[in-house]
Amino acid sequence: MRSVVSSGDERSIRSTVHPVPDRSRYPIGGPVDHRLQGQQCSGVLVQSSNGPRSQTVRRACKGNACMSVLETRATQRMASRLQSGEAGCEDVQSIINIAATAEAFAVTALGGAIDYAINGLLPLTDEAIQSLVAARATEQIHYDFLVAAGAEPLTLTFTIPDETILTDPATFFPTLIELEEVFIAAYIAAAQQFAILGEPDLAEIALQIGAVEAEHRVGVRFFAIEAGVLTGVPNDVAFEKALFATVAEAADLLTELGFIGGTGIVVEYPGPGVIDTTGLTQLEP
Repeated sequence: MRSVVSSGDERSIRSTVHPVPDRSRYPIGGPVDHRLQGQQCSGVLVQSSNGPRSQTVRRACKGNACMSVLETRATQRMASRLQSGEAGCEDVQSIINIAATAEAFAVTALGGAIDYAINGLLPLTDEAIQSLVAARATEQIHYDFLVAAGAEPLTLTFTIPDETILTDPATFFPTLIELEEVFIAAYIAAAQQFAILGEPDLAEIALQIGAVEAEHRVGVRFFAIEAGVLTGVPNDVAFEKALFATVAEAADLLTELGFIGGTGIVVEYPGPGVIDTTGLTQLEP
């Protein structure tokens, strides 16, 4: 199911690229190139009181004292942008390009994890694998929607900086939880940007997608608790973390953490395996 191409210390997991969808199927209130492309917004960015966080990258987890792979450095990033004057508003095209990139990464990374699990390299229960298959399908649907609306992903090549992410549940689950938190926060930032731009329909779609990412986070926490990697409850927050002032900060973080342009296992979108939408409903906004 997986073909691995060796290149030095790196390995590339490849499969046939998912076909580009028919853009007419997923209109976002009209073509994106008619909707404020390149136009800068003006307004006040609100920083949530429950974020961002200032943490370091770690690789160990025990019970509730979880030191995950993706504990972010969002506070320093935002402070730097504010001091340099870079923080502010983004245009629609930039936002959906970054969102499509994140969705492509999610499809690819989940494909690799599922493949490792099916081949016995990542010990997961059948129920956990089934949940990941469904989650991957939703990420593909999000990607298709964004591309159909005019998004152009910044890259379709990604890296897994440490193979233990794909082989060790104690690393895999916390990493995936933190990635979901990055995606949730990115869509919160997107919704805020769209609201400032006066685009309520786009803000609504950002929240629809972000809510699904939050469902993924809860699902991963459930299986992490079941596996003894975490303790507590799956649905452990009353408000999701607002980590970013701009969507670009999420892309910067993925790059900084080695998932874009890093070293290790090189993975090409869409990753191994097929997209399976079994059991999914509400396939369009």
